Amino acid sequence: MGTKKIITKEKLIEDIRKANITKGDILNLKISLKSIGWVEGGAGTVISAFLEVIGPEGTIVTDSFVNVKSWKNLKKEIYLTDDKTPSYAGAVANAMLKHPQVRRSKHPIQKFAIIGKYANDFAENHTADSYAYDVLRRMAELGAKNIRLGDPNKVVGVGTTHVAIGLLKYQQKRLKYGVHYLDSKGHKNLFLVNWAGGCVAGFNKLLLEYKKIGAFIYEGKVGQADIIVSDMKKTLDWEVQEGKKNPQFFFCDNPACIDCQLTWKFSTGNLLKVMWENIKLKKFDHALYALMIYFKGKYQPEQRLN
Repeated sequence: MGTKKIITKEKLIEDIRKANITKGDILNLKISLKSIGWVEGGAGTVISAFLEVIGPEGTIVTDSFVNVKSWKNLKKEIYLTDDKTPSYAGAVANAMLKHPQVRRSKHPIQKFAIIGKYANDFAENHTADSYAYDVLRRMAELGAKNIRLGDPNKVVGVGTTHVAIGLLKYQQKRLKYGVHYLDSKGHKNLFLVNWAGGCVAGFNKLLLEYKKIGAFIYEGKVGQADIIVSDMKKTLDWEVQEGKKNPQFFFCDNPACIDCQLTWKFSTGNLLKVMWENIKLKKFDHALYALMIYFKGKYQPEQRLN
């Protein structure tokens, strides 16, 4: 076996600068650390490299979302989330949370980790009363760039499709899932998921459309990983425009996809067809799940909502 090539901070900085990332940039980081390669110092080095390139006038943001509990469990026990609650969002998110300058948004579930010029502003104004992805909407308005770095199966979309879904007020059938949190007065409150999800394949399918409209600023490599830098305002504006014409614009083409075929209020899939497609794939648990959705009229795509 050959020796692993070590990727240094200096190499990362060189690659990041080549990607048209400059001082003062506001960046939404969607990063698969493993895709980059063997980084000397790990996720902390990746964060440090981005911060050095954008400088003190820039801002980096990443998901640091937390798990939720079922309504049944929430009635039995208190599941309290706060700034210290671990995130399932990966190595970069958890490294961000350890950074001495990090701020974490106050939303009970869809928490963003933020470092830089807009950290206090974004964190303090993203609360239980905010839309789950409102930080990304504000970033788009400020001319932010989305950084999609890594394997497309691990790094999904360009950060704005969830925002468009919220602005368009699309609704998905859901069971009750949520958390408990403390409000500004220290009172314990229940918070239930009040936003919609989406299909990984469907979100990734939109990449070709973003490229057509000129939303890609750069395509290349950082370390060993593919990077796409995109204009968040351009992708969001296009998504809202397309969504007004066709609410299924972000659906995938898979006839076995339960998410796209059955779970939205405007889904037009046929239950028996979806079940049969999953049976042909020997995904019998998926077929039964589709049946459950039909009878209960509600959907919950695993515990991690994103």
